[in-house]
Amino acid sequence: MVSKLDLDSLQHTRARWRRALLFPSWLLQILILLCLMGIFAYRLAETFEHYSAEKKNGAVPMVEVVWEATNVAFNLLSLLLTILELARYLTERLTPFLLLSTNLIKLTLSFAVLGLDIVAHLRRLDGHYATIGLSLDCGLLAASLSSFVYAIRKYRKSLKYEQYHLTDEVKRVEAGGGGGSGGEGHGHGWGWEE
Repeated sequence: MVSKLDLDSLQHTRARWRRALLFPSWLLQILILLCLMGIFAYRLAETFEHYSAEKKNGAVPMVEVVWEATNVAFNLLSLLLTILELARYLTERLTPFLLLSTNLIKLTLSFAVLGLDIVAHLRRLDGHYATIGLSLDCGLLAASLSSFVYAIRKYRKSLKYEQYHLTDEVKRVEAGGGGGSGGEGHGHGWGWEE
């Protein structure tokens, strides 16, 4: 019986990952995410510092708090997913499906953060912070899109290989040639000896 870890390792080896594409993308994503988290964590701390004074004046900055907190949370989640991808690659357990799934989530979060920053920029919430956030969001979106396209290509390639491999196995078993593991067709309880 093949364990899940062995199957992940096999899929990792079969994928033939290109480090020249993955590592720069991961590095760029990590740097941009850290910058975004730093900027919006600073803005969130500053907003809470002046929160009680603004509340007394009757101007509760709820939109700013939600915008800044959501930026920090979404970027933290994207950072954790990027670190997961990197860790799985380094342990030779990164599969095309995992890369595709994490990139789909990261791309969705990037679009959500970009949308929030556009709304903040249009409402002129924090002047230059919204503009800086927009420019970093565009860079993150470009890195996420390139990684997503690469993940789609690798996933489709792995599906074609699995489909070919399974079709080849069925044809060999139907022809009576066995599946290559030496036990088929010889009464060993595999279920196809009839």
